[in-house]
Amino acid sequence: MLFAVFSAFANAEDPAPPCAPGPFARTLGRDGKTLGKGILLSPREAIRPSNLAWELPVAAASVALVEWGDQPAEDRIHNAAREADFSRATDIAIGAQLGAGAVAWLVGCKADNHHEANAAFTALAAAGYAQVLNLGIKEVFRRQYPYTPGSTGDFFARSRAGSFTSGHATTSFAFAAAIAHEYPHKPLVKWGSYLVAAGLSAARYPARKHYPSDILVGATVGYLTGTYIADHANPNPNP
Repeated sequence: MLFAVFSAFANAEDPAPPCAPGPFARTLGRDGKTLGKGILLSPREAIRPSNLAWELPVAAASVALVEWGDQPAEDRIHNAAREADFSRATDIAIGAQLGAGAVAWLVGCKADNHHEANAAFTALAAAGYAQVLNLGIKEVFRRQYPYTPGSTGDFFARSRAGSFTSGHATTSFAFAAAIAHEYPHKPLVKWGSYLVAAGLSAARYPARKHYPSDILVGATVGYLTGTYIADHANPNPNP
């Protein structure tokens, strides 16, 4: 199942903060290796009962949206000015989210705060790798975008990457999940990150950039990516 693609990542010791070219490259490479390992092990992990308990509801909701919910929801969007406003707002929001991570990484490196530097870098790396995965999924399914004239949300209807899944949702939730993992005992940071990701992702619907199912699956893939890359990078995060 797609939703179990990262269910078997191994843990590793927390490395030196990626503030110099060597540690930076090693950390980035380690996270990429983690991503690849999760993909290779995903078929086996997909059938574990503990995974099926949440995979099946998410999969069922996604199928229901594709079959009965996406197009009726899309038909309700008929305001070009509002679409543009939401689109602009989500682009600004994702930029601000990633920008905040970059600033936190630089500040952590400058202050020699290992946890802050590692946490911010892990979140940025998770977002980047999630976007790579998202682009691969888009290329496979090639779904019509809702803003395409006459679109019915068909899959395999384009010659190149399409609407499924939402890149904003995937990237934002990967970032948020990594931050939440790194600061589990700071509820404002943890839930604030998820709130930003949820609001940003949901706004892609009134922006008419994605169907609801694109957003749901994108958020799920992002959450998995961020959670497991963070778990691999730092199995014992500080409060």
